[in-house]
Amino acid sequence: MRASAKVLGCIVACCAACTAPERSAPPSRAPGPMRVVEEADGLFGRIEVLEHHGTLALVADGVFQSVIPPCSHGMPKGLLIRGKDYAELIPYIRPDTRSALLIGVGAGLEARALALYGIDVHGVEIDPAVVRLARKHFGLACEVTVADGRAFLERDERLYHAIVLDAFAGASPPEHLFTREAFQEIDRRLEPNGILSIHLIGDPRHAAIRAVARTLESVFPHAMAVRSGRGDELQAIYLFASREPLEIGPWAMLQLDAFGFTGREFVEIETEGAPILTDERTDLDALSRDIAAAHRRACLELRRNPPW
Repeated sequence: MRASAKVLGCIVACCAACTAPERSAPPSRAPGPMRVVEEADGLFGRIEVLEHHGTLALVADGVFQSVIPPCSHGMPKGLLIRGKDYAELIPYIRPDTRSALLIGVGAGLEARALALYGIDVHGVEIDPAVVRLARKHFGLACEVTVADGRAFLERDERLYHAIVLDAFAGASPPEHLFTREAFQEIDRRLEPNGILSIHLIGDPRHAAIRAVARTLESVFPHAMAVRSGRGDELQAIYLFASREPLEIGPWAMLQLDAFGFTGREFVEIETEGAPILTDERTDLDALSRDIAAAHRRACLELRRNPPW
C-alpha cells in the first residue's frame, strides 16, 4: 500500500476551498516544519496543536486528526466535500436529518459542517484533552460528552437521525466500536430512517475495510461506500448504512457537482469471504496494522513538509 495522496490531497483541497481569491500571485511560502502552538498529554499519546502559515492542525499521537486553514468568511457548505471528507454527504442522502451523534469529535470540523444544514450535533469524545484544545483553538461549539463511544451508546436513550463514527486511537480504529454488537447498539440509537456514517483509512480491497463492511452488512440491510482516492493508495473510505434504501437524488447530485463530487467516488466493496467482527472475536487491530503504519508515515511527511 502506497502512503500517498489521501492526507495531502484532502488538506490541499480544503485549503483551496477556504482561501479567498487573490488578484495577484500569493507570496511564496517559506519551507519548514509546522510549529507547536500547544501540547497536552492525551489518553492515547501526545495531543498537539500545530501551525504553519495560519493553518492549524490537531494531531493525536503523531496522526493528523483535523486541519483547518484560515477562513475569514467562515465555513461554507461543501468545504468538507471539496476536501474529500464525505460525512457532509449525510444531508444530501437524508435531507430530513435534524439530529446527529458524532463519535470522535477531533477539532469539530464535521460538527460545524453538519450544523450548516440545521442539524443539531452532539459529540462524544473519549479524550478530555482533545475537547479542551478543540474549544480553545478550533472553535468547537457543539455539546460534547467526555466518554467512550460504546459506553455512551449503551446508556444513552436518545434517538438520532444520523450517527457519525469517526474514531481513531492514534492511527488505528478502536476495535470495540466496529463489531457486530457495536453496530447493533448504533442501530438501536437511530431513528427508523436513520443513517450511520463510518470513516476509515485504507483502500477498498484491503482486508480490514472488507471486514468492517461485511460486519456492517450483517446488521444493516442497506449500505454504500465512497472513496477519496484511487487504486490501492492510502485514502479515506466512508461507509454509509441504514435500514432504508440509500440514494442521492438528481437534484442533490447537481448541488454536489458544484463541490467537485461527481459520483465516480462511489465504490463497491467485495465482502464475500470477509470475516464478521464480533465482541468475542475481532482481528481488526491486526488486519489494519499495515494501514496504521502507512498512515503514520504519511503524517510524519506532512508534518515535515506541509503543503500550505
